[in-house]
Amino acid sequence: MSDDSGQLSDPAARYRRRTEFLATVLLAFGSAVTSWSAYQGSLWSGVQATNYNQATARRMESTRESTIAGQLGGVDVAMFMGWMNAYVAANDKLQELFRSRFRPEFRQAFEEWLASNPLTNPKAVASPFQLPSYRSEHLMRAIELDKEAEALFQAGHRANHVADSYIQGTVVLAMVLFFCGITQQFQHFQPRLILLGLATLLLLYGLSKILPLPRA
Repeated sequence: MSDDSGQLSDPAARYRRRTEFLATVLLAFGSAVTSWSAYQGSLWSGVQATNYNQATARRMESTRESTIAGQLGGVDVAMFMGWMNAYVAANDKLQELFRSRFRPEFRQAFEEWLASNPLTNPKAVASPFQLPSYRSEHLMRAIELDKEAEALFQAGHRANHVADSYIQGTVVLAMVLFFCGITQQFQHFQPRLILLGLATLLLLYGLSKILPLPRA
């Protein structure tokens, strides 16, 4: 009985119990925060991959729309040149044939250009392709898709930065677990206190790195 009382009254034993309790608290809290930080880092890595994949898909679709716009533009130019040749040859029937086959997007610009008397009006534009009314829906769609792709790429870049920040925080918090774990290997109070102090500082630093970050 006297030995137990002596152990309970021993200041060194009391200090060890206190440091063990503090180490246990830090270890439990640090483990939970480390797991949460690693989980967030994994989620943001997924967000990054999704955004990058969507950006790639948008760019591919934009390229396809741009290619179609170029092909249709070539058709418009060929039809216009055919009409011009028919006009020079004074072949009214052939002119009407070409006009009837103009694409709706080009026909509007052509009629506006023709109404400006381009052959006698020096202020008229050289061709209907220079008029604002000549618009390619496929080209407009390509531009819109390219903007969406750029926005998704930037979002993926930001997600990558957030994921990296969470991973950095996880590494710092893992050091907290390391210092708390080796604390038990020391019997003296002073090295335990130093290690727990380092663990506490690392915990605070790690929290300052991850708490301001957005959550996925």
